[in-house]
Amino acid sequence: MSGITDKVGVTEDDKRMILQRQAREVALPCGRIVWLDSDELKSHKRAPEFTGVRTGSHGAGTLTLPGGHHDPGETIEQCGERETREETGIKARRVEVFGKTYDNFATNQGGLRHYITYYSQVFKEDLQAKPEISEEEKKKILGLIDLSPNDLELLYELAPHMLFLPLKHLFEIMPNWALECVQRETGKEFAPTNLGGAFGSERERKLKDLKSILSKFRDIIEKSGDRASTDLFQPFVKNVDKLEAIIRELESEPLDASREGGQSQRLRSLRRTTRYRELGRFFGSSD
Repeated sequence: MSGITDKVGVTEDDKRMILQRQAREVALPCGRIVWLDSDELKSHKRAPEFTGVRTGSHGAGTLTLPGGHHDPGETIEQCGERETREETGIKARRVEVFGKTYDNFATNQGGLRHYITYYSQVFKEDLQAKPEISEEEKKKILGLIDLSPNDLELLYELAPHMLFLPLKHLFEIMPNWALECVQRETGKEFAPTNLGGAFGSERERKLKDLKSILSKFRDIIEKSGDRASTDLFQPFVKNVDKLEAIIRELESEPLDASREGGQSQRLRSLRRTTRYRELGRFFGSSD
């Protein structure tokens, strides 16, 4: 998978349609973000198989796909192949574009930035090949994380602060995009995650999965050594701490199967509360 960022290639009708779905997260002119700025909007790594930690001017410390600006003369598919190879070492035999988002960012330099992000599925030339970070890319990429479609959906639901803004937009427009990519790659049909059932069993399942994701994040931080303590990667460490706090909040929730759908008010509203906090930071408000 790759996320290719471009400033052209979308019609006014496209913008209008996408913005209607994304209006809640479009930056206001008065918005402010204190993240580091850079010359390039840089995306990292791959999902649903591998996702990496982002650095740069927008969304430092969040998870997203490999990618970047496309070079003059390149097609979107060629850009996806090149960026995937440069950032992961994976050679592609085929690249298929499956979606795009129209993204707005407030930066501490230059005000608003507007981007079109194209999403491509990259089919590997060597099915056994594993992504590797070069020494040069380690300056910008903290590590690789193996995440399933369910993992990504769970982060979007309960810890959206972990995801880069365009990736959250992709979930809003195409909720099952990760699962659909796996189906295209394997040729097998999978049903979307069933969130029904008793609250107790649902909560325990989500807690178990979140703890597994948290363990992977902590492992990445530990293996990165001194790099994780640098200013460049501290936003990710702080985001992981927030995820751990969310897990503790869920663990403290008493079982209550008498409420609607067998779910408690806290579980039903946790995603909404987390999103509002995230939007407060995005628009420059205090928590």
